[in-house]
Amino acid sequence: MYKAKQGKKMINKTLTQNQIDSFLRGDTKAVLNLAEIFMNINGYEKVKNTDIVKFLNGWEPEYLTTSESGWGMSTMDAIRCLYDLKRTAIFAKGIKKATDEIARHYPNEKLVAIDAGCGTGITSAALALSGFDKVIGIDINHETITQAKKFIKGLGLSNKVLIKFADATTYDPKRKIHLIHSENLYTGIILEPQVQIINHLKKYLKKDGLIIPEIVTLHMTPLTVNWESVVNVESSIRLKHVRKENILYKSSKTIHKTIRFTPNTPQKDLITATLTIDNPKSNAILVEMDVTVYGGIVLPANNGKFLGTSEVFKVKCDCISGDKGVISYRAGGKPPKELIDPK
Repeated sequence: MYKAKQGKKMINKTLTQNQIDSFLRGDTKAVLNLAEIFMNINGYEKVKNTDIVKFLNGWEPEYLTTSESGWGMSTMDAIRCLYDLKRTAIFAKGIKKATDEIARHYPNEKLVAIDAGCGTGITSAALALSGFDKVIGIDINHETITQAKKFIKGLGLSNKVLIKFADATTYDPKRKIHLIHSENLYTGIILEPQVQIINHLKKYLKKDGLIIPEIVTLHMTPLTVNWESVVNVESSIRLKHVRKENILYKSSKTIHKTIRFTPNTPQKDLITATLTIDNPKSNAILVEMDVTVYGGIVLPANNGKFLGTSEVFKVKCDCISGDKGVISYRAGGKPPKELIDPK
């Protein structure tokens, strides 16, 4: 499904100013238009409007294990991220607001941005269309890079956007940059190197430079799940795959963990949180995630349909009611497997 058509010729698609403005205002119809342009340029069959939800929900993210860094997303999943229309639209709107702010700080400079994990190139295009003079889009999937280059060329943005192969956790731009955009955001900050990318690239950021997103807020709630009735779960599963009758108990005690991506303060890559256990049979943690893109523009939990949906961590817990339990795990790694007694 959605395989590339043979013999499809490269096309050029000049966007009208109205189309550009709509995209940067966060219009999902404008995002859909760009998604269809991407598919056309790269010779894919069009995803019908009636099939988009199935296209997003009927598949689990496939992360590469053969890349140099061990992290990476498949090309089709990068396309799914593009078709996650509301998510893409909110990020485009935040990019525009951040670009306007950077332009006020640096009115006489050529503005440079890095788009780490650029995927299809849609956010690189948003940066260029917002006003950046130079955008360096980097990814570690060669197939995705090839298709992103065609997309950028087809939009007539090759003079502003350079798409290249690089590991964003080690890449040296050999210059100071005005903005870092990194949307490597699996719920819970697991599986993708969001923290590692930001911590590395911020050393190249100008004094008043910006980072997108600004804030990630994790909401964690203890659960009791009948795991015997939920098949093939090693460490975590999306909530949508857990039947309601298999959630035996949901705690009223939710804790909120805020992760701020600030230019001057390194973010620890160890994520820890202390939860109150009000059911001794707790064996799972519901994790939801809000993303503050920039300047109060927020992608609330579950507003994304492919990534950003609620996740359930499967954990061991030897607790009694009223105990505290600590989870601890590496950002970008696998979910935690147990709640630890802090005593």
